[in-house]
Amino acid sequence: LSTNMLMSHYLQITGGLEQLIPGSLDGVDLDFEPTHNPYRSSIDPTCNVPRIARHAADVVSQMSRLRYGFAPKIRVLDRGTEAIPFVPLYLLYIISELLKNSVRATVELHGSDLLERFGRPRAKDSSLATDDVGKDLPSIDIMVSGDENACCCRISDEGGGIPRDRLSQVWSYLYTTAPPIEVPVSRQSVDTPADLRRLFGSTSVEAGTTGLGVSMPICGSPLAGLGCGLPLSRLYARHLGGSVELQSMPRFGTDTYVYINKLGSGDRLPYL
Repeated sequence: LSTNMLMSHYLQITGGLEQLIPGSLDGVDLDFEPTHNPYRSSIDPTCNVPRIARHAADVVSQMSRLRYGFAPKIRVLDRGTEAIPFVPLYLLYIISELLKNSVRATVELHGSDLLERFGRPRAKDSSLATDDVGKDLPSIDIMVSGDENACCCRISDEGGGIPRDRLSQVWSYLYTTAPPIEVPVSRQSVDTPADLRRLFGSTSVEAGTTGLGVSMPICGSPLAGLGCGLPLSRLYARHLGGSVELQSMPRFGTDTYVYINKLGSGDRLPYL
């Protein structure tokens, strides 16, 4: 992480930072200014947390539609959050991973009838996927609040919560309740889960090859199954002076709190 940030800052100085994640912004209608790129892996002095949360919500919703054929509504509620210096890419990764857990839990608990109708896993053809299909599912809310020194994002869902005897396991690497993905075809679909172009998959020798000269399709970024989302999210947050905490109500839902600190202050948020 530290090495990546050093390289990113060097490329930022030399003007080559936009080449770090090729294709992330190509042909995609995004609602942020080029100077506030959510894929930026160097420090953004005015990181807009609500805007990054909205982008993560759009991406994860699309991932859900591609897999299930529908998605629950994700609402981002901003309580006057002020911009702070932070690294957008890692914040985007953290929020995306937590949202993927919430979306999957909500869909599989409340959307059993819809799953039978649309089938699982969802095919690439998303012509049947509409915003109206999942409108009766409980919404997932992202509450963002903070001042000039720190910010907190609370992700709330009604996905059934986590059984008490499994709470300690969710922070373990490779632990997952979803069918495990043993060999991802594209490493970049894991490292850059919010790259919209890779969600749809493509076929090219340069991007996805077996090493035997046989072209393979790039797999879309997985919604679940790697078992690294939660522990990596907490690791990234702690490395940058923040934390990720869980509060679960069994048989109801989960509230996940992401605390981030203003980079450059020298302070670290306490672990709760």
